[in-house]
Amino acid sequence: AQYEKATILEDTGKRDEAKALYQKIIQSFQSGSLRTPNDLMYAARAMWATEYFHDANDAFKLVTQANPRNAEAFVAWGDLLAEKYNEPEAIASYQDALKIDPKMPEAHLGMARNLVLTDPEKSAAELEQALAVNPNFIEAHLLQAEQDIDSEQYEKAEQDIAKALAVNPQS
Repeated sequence: AQYEKATILEDTGKRDEAKALYQKIIQSFQSGSLRTPNDLMYAARAMWATEYFHDANDAFKLVTQANPRNAEAFVAWGDLLAEKYNEPEAIASYQDALKIDPKMPEAHLGMARNLVLTDPEKSAAELEQALAVNPNFIEAHLLQAEQDIDSEQYEKAEQDIAKALAVNPQS
């Protein structure tokens, strides 16, 4: 709950309050009071949010070792790796998530984002998979719109943005 509260505070511009909550989560991890793999995943995310990237990477490793069937942890780890420009390991992490849950839209989206420059066809297929599983996946519609803009298909981009806004007009 503390992690979710911190993300809301951060999203609403209350960064100092969010950072204090993230630090509290990290301190709980360091003191050993966070023990379950799910708790460790929130600690890893808190480390990531406070730019302790190497520590977050190590924590995600612990989470996935403690529960190798946690597809969500593999996706989060892949997102961290992708953010820190480690495309091959990010892709491997998304692939691990898809081995656990072949229909996980977040894993397909991660694959699509990371393959867009090196394998555009595979990227498009992964994006289609994400939208096939969850046609209301805002992030997938937005990635599609970005790709449409890059290829100068502006009308299609507007349609993709409209689909995202139909799901959440506040997006």
